[in-house]
Amino acid sequence: MTIITAVQKNYEVAIACDTLVTRNGGAIKSLAEYQSAASKLLHFGDSILGFTGSYAVKQIFTDLLKRNEPTSLGSAGEIFRWLLSNQASLKSEYFMKTDNGNDKRQPTESQWLYALLVNVHGIFVITAYREVSEFSKFWAIGSGDRFALGALEVLYDRDLSAAEIARQAALAATKFHPECAEPVIVKSIIKK
Repeated sequence: MTIITAVQKNYEVAIACDTLVTRNGGAIKSLAEYQSAASKLLHFGDSILGFTGSYAVKQIFTDLLKRNEPTSLGSAGEIFRWLLSNQASLKSEYFMKTDNGNDKRQPTESQWLYALLVNVHGIFVITAYREVSEFSKFWAIGSGDRFALGALEVLYDRDLSAAEIARQAALAATKFHPECAEPVIVKSIIKK
């Protein structure tokens, strides 16, 4: 399970993640000290993508982006079109599960991606059904998101950098949610 936080303040956009990976349906915790690559963040071009859910999704997108890096992800519409352009490849080459089971209420097939994307243009949330939303100040996703969102609200107007706010909010989730753990990794981008 996971916490990913993102903050946009002044000319900085920051993203933070915890480092806990669970295996066997959560029965085994794989802490950062036992992993060679504990980050849930993927840096490409002028963007950083933070993943929740299965670690396989990060591996899939790492490979996909090496082969086909997007030229521009400057708006929710551009991110949406990039996701659409890769849906067939995600299904046929990476075998991502796209059925919705018996849930007939869902209007589109899933791509099993729930992520935060930050770049010089801002903060974007990507959901499993390719919904892309943009946030102007901050957001958090993952199992500890309620704790992190509360911390983000309290910390945002304080005299702190975007990176420090993102870090503190992710740390709050690691303190109070059993499926999030330290250390926290933070990355920043300076906006143009």
